[in-house]
Amino acid sequence: MNTLSRSSLALIIAFFNSPTFSDEPYDGEVFLKDEGRTYHVMHVHSRKSKPNGLHAWYGERVKNLDECDHNNADQGILQIFKNRKRVYCTAPPALTHLWLSPDEKYVVGLSDIYNNNTHQLVVYTVEGELVYNKTIECEELDSFCIGTNSEYIYWYHQSHPAIELEEIESGELRLSLHDKYKKRFGFSFPKKPDKPLDINACGRNRDPYHIEAFWNYYIQDRMHVSVKQADMVCVYYQTQRGTRAHYYISRVDFENRDTKEKSYRGFLSFNFNHFKKYPKYVEEYFSQDLPDLKRVTGLDFETAEEWIKWWEKNEKNLVLSEDGEHLVEKAQ
Repeated sequence: MNTLSRSSLALIIAFFNSPTFSDEPYDGEVFLKDEGRTYHVMHVHSRKSKPNGLHAWYGERVKNLDECDHNNADQGILQIFKNRKRVYCTAPPALTHLWLSPDEKYVVGLSDIYNNNTHQLVVYTVEGELVYNKTIECEELDSFCIGTNSEYIYWYHQSHPAIELEEIESGELRLSLHDKYKKRFGFSFPKKPDKPLDINACGRNRDPYHIEAFWNYYIQDRMHVSVKQADMVCVYYQTQRGTRAHYYISRVDFENRDTKEKSYRGFLSFNFNHFKKYPKYVEEYFSQDLPDLKRVTGLDFETAEEWIKWWEKNEKNLVLSEDGEHLVEKAQ
């Protein structure tokens, strides 16, 4: 009979005694706060759907929300106050831990939310300058870390990360914290970045993605937009294993209506030609493609016969709708 070493057995016991590592879709609401003598910081985010929208939910917790840079408010709002007067307000990633340094010079935000969250570590000065941001990947850490496919990444001690931030000999900053087993690990970075950092930059693989391929997968609900920024759009692809591959598309290509219309028309043409070529299997193919047909056209026909009749009548007369969401019949 094979035997386990003491270290192997301890690791297995520790894993099964660990907190539940959920991969249920995240829909949490969070309100975080930390205070010093002069400064205090607050963060709020919600992934739940609200009857009156996120703006109303934030409005209950964020004074003068319209003064904040909250173009990505679905990610969250961060406010920094000095002597009770707000000096900074912006939209960071959705955070799950907030820390104000004892010397009241820096604000550190941590997050275990992986899905649709560009970074899991951010560092700001109390004046609001972003000095460091990082997308956490387990394979890059020399510490305990576990990712649950696509939703969460557990990489720091949940209840007491014991954050420390100090200036080291090189003149850089060194941030360290505890993992789940209180092993200290950390990151070094310049006190002032060479160029301004973008909190909404594509966090992971910054690989370009072909725009027509993007629209094809988008139609099938397999490619998703995470963040839009000035010059590019961050997108991710849901793999069969449940993980996410992250890419970017130039904003110019993404907003090109002609390309989107061409892709949508090509998708419909391919499917309806397939129906004609294999009439014996129309019902089978139709049942598989129905959600995609509805997504492209906004129509709600229920039978293959109705769809085919519509296509034959309108094939040459379809254009992208004004809102860019569907192919519609061109106005006469």
